[in-house]
Amino acid sequence: MKTFAEGLTPYNTVGKLKNLRIGSDDIDAQKKNLEVLGAVEKLQDLITELGGSAAYLSQAEMVLSSDHAWVKQAQGARKDVLDKLAADRNAQHAAEYRQTLAKLKKDYLLAYVAQHSKARLGVAEDKTKSALRKDSRLVAMRALAGIALMPTSQLTIFHDKLDKLKSCAALVESN
Repeated sequence: MKTFAEGLTPYNTVGKLKNLRIGSDDIDAQKKNLEVLGAVEKLQDLITELGGSAAYLSQAEMVLSSDHAWVKQAQGARKDVLDKLAADRNAQHAAEYRQTLAKLKKDYLLAYVAQHSKARLGVAEDKTKSALRKDSRLVAMRALAGIALMPTSQLTIFHDKLDKLKSCAALVESN
């Protein structure tokens, strides 16, 4: 197709076009090449369209642990979509690919929100954390920690663990 098109470039005026020696058989032979080119362009557009979602899902796989059920689901779906894409020369199943990636993205959001809610303190837990910081027993322990003979390692470990607890009750799926 490229050679054929490049061979036509010298015929850029009406006078030169009269010297063109290409018949309808030659043009018909290039129709197949033109159809292949159109199919490649469709596949390229589809890959460009799906690339953003695929990159997002690839990053999502790294966020969740490798033994998480969603990660296994995503890996299986990736293999299926890639196998179908390899066999699909005309991008006929584009809607199916979009639907698969959209479902994976929605499932990831649900899995992430569920994991987030387990890992972070909610409003009630944050109030408990604040109450622990102000507890009179903890204040007394801090006062006792000032004595040089008292072991303070357990108190320090407790403070470190308490400080590492993170609060976040405002996450919703749209975030």
